[in-house]
Amino acid sequence: MLERRFSTNSHADFTGINPQGMPWLLLSLALAALLHIDHTPIWLNIALVGILLWRIMVFRGRFRLPQLWVKVILLLLGITLFLVSSKGQFTIENAVGFFLLTYGLKLLETGSTRDAYLFVFMTLFLMPLGFLFSQSIFATLFIFVSLAFAFIALMGINGSLERTTYFGALKRAFGLFAWALPILVVAYIVFPRLGPIWSMPLNSTSAFTGLSDSMMPGQVANLAQSSERAFRADFDGPPPPSPTLYWRALAMDLFTAGQWSRSNQQRGIDESRMLPQTRLRRLGLGDEAIEAALSTPESSYEILLDPHNRDWGFSLNATIPTSRQLSGQSSARGGAVLQTLDGLIRFGRPVKSPSAYTLQSLPLDKAAMEAQSRLDAAHIPGLPDVTALGSTAGVELTDFDRRRLLQLPAEGNPLTREFAAELREQHDDQAAFIYDLLNYFRTEPFTYTLNPPVLDPESNVDDFMFGERRGFCEHFASATAVILRSAGIPARIMTGYQGGEFNSTGGFLVVRQYDAHAWVEAWLEGIGWVRVDPTAAVSPLRIEAGLRTAVAEEGGFLSNEISLSRFSGISALNWIDMRLEYTNYLWQKWVINYDQKTQQSLLATFFGDVDIRQIGFIATGAIAGIIILIGLMQLMRGRRHLRAQDPVVRLYDRLLRRLRRAGADVSSMAITPRQLCGIMQSAGADKETAMAISQRLERLLYARRPQMGAARSRLQTNEIRQLRSLLRKLNLRKRSDASPR
Repeated sequence: MLERRFSTNSHADFTGINPQGMPWLLLSLALAALLHIDHTPIWLNIALVGILLWRIMVFRGRFRLPQLWVKVILLLLGITLFLVSSKGQFTIENAVGFFLLTYGLKLLETGSTRDAYLFVFMTLFLMPLGFLFSQSIFATLFIFVSLAFAFIALMGINGSLERTTYFGALKRAFGLFAWALPILVVAYIVFPRLGPIWSMPLNSTSAFTGLSDSMMPGQVANLAQSSERAFRADFDGPPPPSPTLYWRALAMDLFTAGQWSRSNQQRGIDESRMLPQTRLRRLGLGDEAIEAALSTPESSYEILLDPHNRDWGFSLNATIPTSRQLSGQSSARGGAVLQTLDGLIRFGRPVKSPSAYTLQSLPLDKAAMEAQSRLDAAHIPGLPDVTALGSTAGVELTDFDRRRLLQLPAEGNPLTREFAAELREQHDDQAAFIYDLLNYFRTEPFTYTLNPPVLDPESNVDDFMFGERRGFCEHFASATAVILRSAGIPARIMTGYQGGEFNSTGGFLVVRQYDAHAWVEAWLEGIGWVRVDPTAAVSPLRIEAGLRTAVAEEGGFLSNEISLSRFSGISALNWIDMRLEYTNYLWQKWVINYDQKTQQSLLATFFGDVDIRQIGFIATGAIAGIIILIGLMQLMRGRRHLRAQDPVVRLYDRLLRRLRRAGADVSSMAITPRQLCGIMQSAGADKETAMAISQRLERLLYARRPQMGAARSRLQTNEIRQLRSLLRKLNLRKRSDASPR
């Protein structure tokens, strides 16, 4: 099929467009619809399929192009449907969708070469709009392939595909792309980095999967059925053990109507990111500890975020950001990396494109180690550790913060409150109280499940603790926080992710939505903030080996979707998944996140410290050098092509050039060797030589030859040698003496 040649007689030309270009125009529409199918309304995709089928029937001569009144009705109908489906909101999805509609309707009125050119130019604009929604390597390849088809359509419209096969057209288009690729790569590397358009705060209606800023029991369990990637973590050294990987994102301290949410104190950014030394000194570390922390490369790691349309990031406990701004952002203010007093990561705007930032882990100070020793003294064998979170020992909570972290509704969950009071009476020590509570979760028949029951919001803790006793991590965390507050211990819910899958191919961690987790942070007098995870007491496998292993007996993991992550138990599919993930990782790390800081660091390796002006000079020189190099390569390629040409054709061309210099008219493309015999005689050649040259040319050009190229027969080789000798003997008059006989 690829060898099928283009033919101007394949279809009736009812529209005045070269039929060679029409199949590629139709393919361009299909690819554009496929590229934007995820963020356009269903009715628009159906309409584009109808337009495509209609235009195919026109191309086959079955239908005619619609009349003016039909096109007007279709346009008005499309505008009406857009106003209804968008509800009057102007978003980037609606803007691209409306352009896609007009693009499809344009094909229905494309009836001339001018219209066809305009349609191709619309294609060249529409395809790169896909970068507004995805910059993955696969989306990039799809867009570039689609652009190649658009260029083939352009060649077909202007008649450049005469006597060319489908495979030849593809080879020509992708060959042009191959020649342009070095210029593109060099320009991307050295051209001054400007903030891409997709880093602008565009209003979007796209649904993003991820954590919410509130938590109702059952919400995190929904995330557990999604294998979408949340972020990657790349450690400079070996990654920490899985049980210690608690990726903190949100602290929820307000409990109303069975739902946890952030209070105003948690919604605001309490403190802008400070320099590492300043932040470390605020934590009470001396100069030696500061130097040790900043000079230990194994303690730093990079987070590569996937878009989640929120202004928060993820970090382990006791880490500080060392990036001033997210990679790929257009301004430090809009993409600033900030840190709250609770150690949580915040950004200057929602993350709507792949981004990256780096963090530095802090060493445990003396106070934190002493606090952990006090917790270990109350530890009950077989229970998970209650972990001290850092340098907060000896710090007192303000009365306002204490009231905020002890807040509970005036009524509701009476059984849980009574249980907490009775348990508190048995323990003077807060740490012992917490371990006894964890032991209660471990010894009572609680079940960790992906399919928790629906509970009444007003009494969901009572129903869970003394009724169903089946739940996901948010059920256990919510119940624990309510019990702690009822016992007079300040507590808050933390949501984020726990664990991650190590990619052995690339040496980084992949954290997916099904790693979403909720746990509790409690404030203990004289110790400070500690991490309490009741899920670890009920299902230790969840923390140590991940959700997949924890629910293996129950089944139902990722039962709502088809993905490679679901079948990672199959070695071949897991091998493919690992390498695809690694490919995407390299693309995001070195291409998507290639910002001005990275560029300056790279260029400084070769040119020293450079500013934006010097980068411009480097870019100009590099691109000019690449263009000159490509020109020289093309020139050498042309010469090699001439040398590789058939020797008979080369001798024939040499004869024609000599005849032109002698003044003979050999401009016609249909001159036969016998006609050349007469022309040579008119240019002064003797008859015998002219006839000998003519006869040998006829035999070599038209006689049946068993072999071609370098493997010619000995007879053909002798004929060529004799023809070359005759041409050397050929004597023609000078141009001024040439006259017909």
